[in-house]
Amino acid sequence: MRKKSGIYKYNGKCFRYDYEHAIVEYVAKATAQEKKDNEEWIAKFGKPLWDIDESGYLLIDSIGLSRENWKDKEVRNEYLEEYCYQLEDSIASELAGMF
Repeated sequence: MRKKSGIYKYNGKCFRYDYEHAIVEYVAKATAQEKKDNEEWIAKFGKPLWDIDESGYLLIDSIGLSRENWKDKEVRNEYLEEYCYQLEDSIASELAGMF
């Protein structure tokens, strides 16, 4: 099993760190409907629709970050600030393309 940090909340989002693979995971607690849909998908197609862990967290996105930078709270927060900006910019771009 991978060694991961606890949930770290920043800028209204939930993150955790995967020490084995040196990545930051952007996660959210899966809803009951998402869990149900995932179970139905597994039954029908033999693999999960979403990556939902045993704690009920849904993996949304991930990005690399060195262990040393995760351990330094100031650097971690600067990194997450930029990552949140990129996530929001990406969502805004996708939404703009829809209209």
